[in-house]
Amino acid sequence: MFLKLGRIILVAAGIILAQGGMAYAQFSISGTVTDPGLTPVPNVDIFLYTAQGDPIGIPPTITDASGFYTITGLPSGTYGVGFEPSTASGLLVHYEPNVVVTSNVTLDVTLQQGYFLTGFVTDTFGVGIPDIDLNVYDQASGNKLVTPGDNTDATGFYEVVIPLGTFRLRWRAVNGEKLVPVELENITVNGDTSVSISMLPGFFVSGTVVDNLGQPVFDADLDFEDAITGQLIATPGDNTDVFGYYSAIIPAGFMNINVEPKVADKLVADEKYAVPISNDTVINFTLQAGVYVSGTVSAANGGAAVGGADIDVWDAVTHVKLTTPGDNTDALGQYLMVVPAGLLNIGYQPPVATLLAPIVLNNVNVVNDTIIDVTVPDGLLFSGTITGPSGLPAVGVDIDAEKSATGESVSLVGDATDASGVFAVVVEPGTYNIDYEPPLNLHLAPQKLLNLTLTTSTDIPISLDTGMLVSGIVRDSLGLPDPLVKVRALLSSTGDTVFTPANLTDGFGNYNIMLAPNTYDLVYTTDSLLPQVDTMFFASVPIYRDTILNVDFPAGQVGGGDSCCISPIRGNVDYDLGDNIDISDLVYLVDYMFVGGTPPPCFIEANINGYGGIDISDLVYLVDYMFTGGPAPVPCPLL
Repeated sequence: MFLKLGRIILVAAGIILAQGGMAYAQFSISGTVTDPGLTPVPNVDIFLYTAQGDPIGIPPTITDASGFYTITGLPSGTYGVGFEPSTASGLLVHYEPNVVVTSNVTLDVTLQQGYFLTGFVTDTFGVGIPDIDLNVYDQASGNKLVTPGDNTDATGFYEVVIPLGTFRLRWRAVNGEKLVPVELENITVNGDTSVSISMLPGFFVSGTVVDNLGQPVFDADLDFEDAITGQLIATPGDNTDVFGYYSAIIPAGFMNINVEPKVADKLVADEKYAVPISNDTVINFTLQAGVYVSGTVSAANGGAAVGGADIDVWDAVTHVKLTTPGDNTDALGQYLMVVPAGLLNIGYQPPVATLLAPIVLNNVNVVNDTIIDVTVPDGLLFSGTITGPSGLPAVGVDIDAEKSATGESVSLVGDATDASGVFAVVVEPGTYNIDYEPPLNLHLAPQKLLNLTLTTSTDIPISLDTGMLVSGIVRDSLGLPDPLVKVRALLSSTGDTVFTPANLTDGFGNYNIMLAPNTYDLVYTTDSLLPQVDTMFFASVPIYRDTILNVDFPAGQVGGGDSCCISPIRGNVDYDLGDNIDISDLVYLVDYMFVGGTPPPCFIEANINGYGGIDISDLVYLVDYMFTGGPAPVPCPLL
């Protein structure tokens, strides 16, 4: 790889080019540059490098009209020579390594035909942005391609020449503009290709990373993830410098920020969650000293080393997953990672192709540097293709497994469907409950498969039903968002509980669950310590389209739980100890609803029909029951 002329530095290696008399032999490298049709190519820039790839400053050298070039005044040695044709030629850059010079050398080069990668870079208003730098990386190797003239022009247009292949593209501002870099993965080029992007405005997030002694941490890597969507933000150049300083441009929103020091520093990685970014922000980190956990992962059958195994670590008490740089085994099955001292759960996950099953070591007490050698058992392949009702593949469906007998969660690798809706995981023979959890944007209902016995490799196709999104905000009796409220759905026709993963409200009281079209009883249960009802019950809610249902927990008796506060059925509005429904309950309800009377001590018993909150329908229901022989009040939920 070689660099542009503007970034060439002089290498002090005793190389002095044709400037006056020389006390040692001088040689030249010369030749002709042609295209695939052997036509000479003029105006190709020529660059010279040391054998190690360091650029050597030489006078500007380009091919003439005959494609000829010459570099003179070279002492004997080994060099690299770079050839950069103009973008308009459509020819690829070429680098010739290991050119041995002990006499004059003729180096003729044929440049290969490339393909144009072009596009526009615009802002959120569609206006072109000048001088945005494009970098192109080989997707497989990560090597950066040399792409002369890869900055956008005054209109935001760029044009570079690259070979066939699959690439990672990165655009970034280079003149201090607060624009969020853009990175696209797996861009396939099989001919001339156009890729245009829009760049968002952002804010500088910067700060320092120091260790527990206050010393700067050099080369710590920072990652920024959108706390709502989980999307990783492109932040080139986000490693700390020798002063422990970092800086990145981040869009507005809530960010999870992760700091990973080098394993050799023996410091514990750190993460801050849901950090609000609405202006330039300074966030500093102090990393704590950690301990090493190392060892070897081997196959139980034969003891062969297991390379590429991923190792995950959780706090055994809080079950929070820890960030552990260096947590993959090398080709010899060896690993070395830094963890905080304490009680940990450690999972070892071999690559799927090995057909070795993951294992988890629970409650490992790590106090000092610890060696843990493990053997992973033989497993079997459990795979399948997941589709929606239309037969189209369901992409990004998460697969979870637990042992049917114990409910113990099983660690899986490759547990999300690919672009074809296919997944493949390895488990030990046994009986499992399998969860299929599609992302909400697919509008597919989750599904749970119970008591699946696996004794040999098994492939099971799965079709998921169309889903309807039920969402809303849950607030407590003070009108504030109520986090960690559990939302449950029961089929009204049978009372069976429906599988609803991720059914807790977030820190803002928001919830989102996906249900197949049907009629449900919806139950909201809070752990709030406020004096309020702790369960709200909505009976026979028809869900045949996306539905927003906001819930406000009313003030009242604490401890109602999933049953009435005192009576076996609703209707004891005044909460008298006689446990009966009489005229005093009716008067109490009217007084509360129409003349500002005291709220019912137990809201769940005053919700006569068991649907929604307390309203006129409850009053009508109670009157009908008491005076015209109507149905009895709905029983409280027993869940």
